[in-house]
Amino acid sequence: MMDDKGYPAMRFAELVTALACPVTGKVSLVGRDVAVHGGRVVLTRLDCEGNENCSGKLTLFMKTTSRPGAKQRSRTVILGAVRFTLSSGTTTTVKITLNAIGRTALSSTHGRLAATLTVLKSYPAPAQKLSESVRLAETRRGSGA
Repeated sequence: MMDDKGYPAMRFAELVTALACPVTGKVSLVGRDVAVHGGRVVLTRLDCEGNENCSGKLTLFMKTTSRPGAKQRSRTVILGAVRFTLSSGTTTTVKITLNAIGRTALSSTHGRLAATLTVLKSYPAPAQKLSESVRLAETRRGSGA
């Protein structure tokens, strides 16, 4: 149905509903213990709350310090990153592939590593940044007889 100017006619109730329910979306991390499969694939769960799909970037990093005896310097090392898109109202498992530095750090700490996971939600606006400390734990295959 069109109005007298050729625009689609909207009923008053539809207009009020559209204005009263702005586009929203909030991303949250489900749990702080993160599983690593095969020494390279990190599985973490993200939740998208609101009435619109959420998308953004997930970055896994850790802080390192220089060797003993040298001047103490710390630097941030990225272990892996991935872009994501989640449907509204769902919880989804997101896969992050560890880079070479991440695989080396995980193996040198015997399969357990403390890191920081940053979620940068870019859509819907406004942007949201969430950083959480997580514990990476490599899953071991059971000994089958």
